Amino acid sequence: MKVTPQKSALTIHKINTASAGESIQAFVKSIETGKYGSFPGKKPSNVVYLIFENWNSISLWQKGRKTINNINALIRRFETDAIFGYGTQCDWSFAEGDNIFYELFGQGRERKGIAAWNKNEKRAREQYGGTAVMDFGQFAGHVVDTGTDETGLGIWSWILVGLGKSKPRIVVVYNPYEPGKDSKGSSVLEQQERYFEAQGNFTSPCTLFHQHF
Repeated sequence: MKVTPQKSALTIHKINTASAGESIQAFVKSIETGKYGSFPGKKPSNVVYLIFENWNSISLWQKGRKTINNINALIRRFETDAIFGYGTQCDWSFAEGDNIFYELFGQGRERKGIAAWNKNEKRAREQYGGTAVMDFGQFAGHVVDTGTDETGLGIWSWILVGLGKSKPRIVVVYNPYEPGKDSKGSSVLEQQERYFEAQGNFTSPCTLFHQHF
């Protein structure tokens, strides 16, 4: 397997927009102009395309599913093999039917994936934080295992790719940060503070993140 990093907007272009959908549209436009690098017209057979993004909410319950549709358009356009994202902002225990994570992306292709969220609290269906990964097609056939952090906080999600003697584990992680004054206890850091303090651990979740990872 050969993975070729691309100089793309996903890694070097900072887009400050109101939604993940707008961020994706801005990324595609930057690729079209070539300002931040370009993708080849057709993906080589020995190349794997991985897309990572801070979704800042996939807006699961938004009418029309604009953000989800834009992510799927990106997957199709670049023949993407796997997507990694954080900030899904979903308590997936509220999702049913077509809303469950597995049904959202890459329909019609072989898929494997996993989503992580804070399972220790059930406060609202739109829950800050969360990580997720999904892989598609031939690449999905090489994924031998998936998993999440053992705390049930949704701090990371991972896949294990079983190719020969080398089995890379690819992880998407969410490192919490200090919340704003109006967070009202809903921020990722505050979620984690409640969890660890209940266990008698008053260390900052930011410090614990690095220790655990």
